[in-house]
Amino acid sequence: MIAGQLALIVAAVFFGAAIYVNVAEQPARLTLDDRSLLAEWKPAYRRGFAMQAPLAMVGFLLGLIAWWQTRDWRWLLGAALLIANWPYTLIAIMPTNNRLMAITPNQAEPESRKLIEKWAQLHAVRTALGALATAAFFWASLSRIQVSEAAATFIEREHRTARYIEMQPVEREQPVLRALLDEGESTQIRKR
Repeated sequence: MIAGQLALIVAAVFFGAAIYVNVAEQPARLTLDDRSLLAEWKPAYRRGFAMQAPLAMVGFLLGLIAWWQTRDWRWLLGAALLIANWPYTLIAIMPTNNRLMAITPNQAEPESRKLIEKWAQLHAVRTALGALATAAFFWASLSRIQVSEAAATFIEREHRTARYIEMQPVEREQPVLRALLDEGESTQIRKR
């Protein structure tokens, strides 16, 4: 099921980009003066938005496809968590973004710094949503592997049982024939 694996990869990339902003980019830019801080934040935000918004949408669609193929609710959960970044950004973060975008770097002051610090706190929710979506997709992926392994074990056990039942009359009625069959099977096993 390729759609689910791709959904997991996309969610992990989304999460990786989001956490990078929280742990590396934001702390580094806060060391700048107010004017430079705002001048750095604006293009970084535009580029980040251009990357993360499509990732959220693509991961959501892939998660939906995986859910449709498997009917496993965990794919749907991951898809919902990933796409939740869109309404969250539009409702909770966009007012702060708009205020920051309206300020020119020459007008930057301690108030714009506070807005960028607030933005980082709001962005941390996007990071958490990305982490949770990645975890849900990973959980669904592991479940699929476990089901496949369990099915293989069941099929193998049933095959051995069927072979045993087929051989029972041979063992009771013709022990010499059973010995020849065993020898033939062991020869085939050695050839593999």
